[in-house]
Amino acid sequence: MSKFMLNELHKEILNSLTKKEFLKKINITEEKVQSYIINKKFVNSLLILINKKHLLCRDVLDLSIDIISNVCTEMPKEWLPYIFQYTLHKSFPDATTIKLIPKYEAGALIYLEILKTILHHGKNSGVFDKFTDFDFLTNLEISELPNPDEYINFIDKFEKTYIYELMMLDQEVNGFNTLNHVAAVHYVAMHVARQLKKVGSHVNLGLVSGAAAGHDIGKYGCKGLEKRRVPYLHYYYTEQWFSKYNMPNIGLIAANHSTWDLELENLPLESLILIYADFRVKNKTTKNGYEMHI
Repeated sequence: MSKFMLNELHKEILNSLTKKEFLKKINITEEKVQSYIINKKFVNSLLILINKKHLLCRDVLDLSIDIISNVCTEMPKEWLPYIFQYTLHKSFPDATTIKLIPKYEAGALIYLEILKTILHHGKNSGVFDKFTDFDFLTNLEISELPNPDEYINFIDKFEKTYIYELMMLDQEVNGFNTLNHVAAVHYVAMHVARQLKKVGSHVNLGLVSGAAAGHDIGKYGCKGLEKRRVPYLHYYYTEQWFSKYNMPNIGLIAANHSTWDLELENLPLESLILIYADFRVKNKTTKNGYEMHI
């Protein structure tokens, strides 16, 4: 990676951690944060991280641990499982299985913000992976939506509740490749939806994108014995998440993505697209274990 790109990412991390709203959340001064970020050790660690072929949550923790150690006088035995539970709590408080400790919150937030910033920077590199990346609507596509506010709200909540980071952490902490499935479903759904729109079909790209990206979020709401029945119960929790953030239209499509054999003529086009995409993307058994494929 060029020195220019490294400097740009370094600036982005600094900017994200020194926003007034974020500083208020972690209760640390801007000068203190700057002292953690503007030093040779952090920059050298950042250079090593971004030159790796695959970004891991563990690598970002290694990058952030000195900052977190300075902010938190006490720390959990293992940060990644704790941060997963902390992030899960933002969307589904009842599904968390540990007691969250207020004194760890600043460390968890700093980690999540650094991870999100690095991921955003990677998405702007021009390299797209259909199993990990989301090609959300362009500004022009959003402006053409009949109700852009709901989709804008979805993108806002998707980022502020760290849904992408939750799925990424889930893969490393728990071994579930939900991120690969959801990203690929979004890829297939938008590939189809954009073609249909191009030939004149009345398809709402915002409904398709939001529903595809959030259709399995309810899997994280299942708790206790419910986890044995995730395939059946996650629709309910998906609807709960979208209702919580006032997104009824996207939520309706997202929570009803397996009614493929019920009254197809009465289902909206956006539902049919999501149902099709969901059935196209499945785990496949390989010599390395389960891998997502289209």
